[in-house]
Amino acid sequence: TRKVGCDFRLTLRHHKRDGRWHLLHTNPSHNGHNPSTPMHHPQHCRLTSDQLAFVESQTDAGVTAAQIVASLKQQYGSSFTATRKTVYNAQARLRTRRLNGRSPIRALLDEF
Repeated sequence: TRKVGCDFRLTLRHHKRDGRWHLLHTNPSHNGHNPSTPMHHPQHCRLTSDQLAFVESQTDAGVTAAQIVASLKQQYGSSFTATRKTVYNAQARLRTRRLNGRSPIRALLDEF
């Protein structure tokens, strides 16, 4: 709820005096958050295999995540809903895969 700025909160307490559970809530009029754009749904932000290959090639060329997102938006138009964070995560997975379970320092030392 922090991500969307919602103050909704539930607290469940057991009272020894009466042996019952009591549910306390803040902002009782809250009924859930309905994201207004597909960008709020993680499944719509996933990159396709072609997009991942593009991210990999652009990352190898030293292109920033913001520039990669701009290129993908230009190429795919409004159907592209991923964010810079999606590209950052893809780049991190790529680095992890290339390290083959080694730490960055170990990988550097293995080069010499």
